[in-house]
This record gives sequence, structure tokens and C-alpha cells, in this order.
Amino acid sequence: MSKFTVIISPGAKHDLIKLPVSIRISLESALADLELLDNPREKLRPLKGKEKGLYSIRTGEYRAIIEIIYEKLVLLVIEAGPRKTIYRKY
Repeated sequence: MSKFTVIISPGAKHDLIKLPVSIRISLESALADLELLDNPREKLRPLKGKEKGLYSIRTGEYRAIIEIIYEKLVLLVIEAGPRKTIYRKY
């Protein structure tokens, strides 16, 4: 199976910069996980809200919202932040 590429949107980059350094490093290493890049649906949790096709990855109390684009083999990171506020839009 082909490997996926992780692309971080400008908004998510801004979100990651605002996070504590240890959390940022933890989220970035979770996104670079080889198992995630090989088969992302096994490592990501689907969101149940109004936006279908979005997934989340967890690091402690922080989450990253991800869209999987199968045609281009891309994992697009849309947003990152604390669990208590990240899901409000989705």
C-alpha cells in the first residue's frame, strides 16, 4: 500500500504554534507515525458530527482534526487544539 503524506494547513500551523512545546512535539510525532501513514483509518477516530469524512488523532488532552484525501494520498491537518474546544465546529 502506498504511503500517505501529511500536509498541515496554515490555520493548523498557527494552532500548533500556540500549543505548549511538549504537546506540539507529541502531536507532530503522532502525525509522523509510520502506521498512520500506511493505513490512516486504523489509527484515526472518525468524527460523528455534521461534517462527515473528518477524523481526529489524540495526544493527551489535545486533538488534531484531519481530512483524508484518498485520491492524492494526503492527510490534511485542518485544526489542532485542546479537546474541550476543538470539536465545537464539527
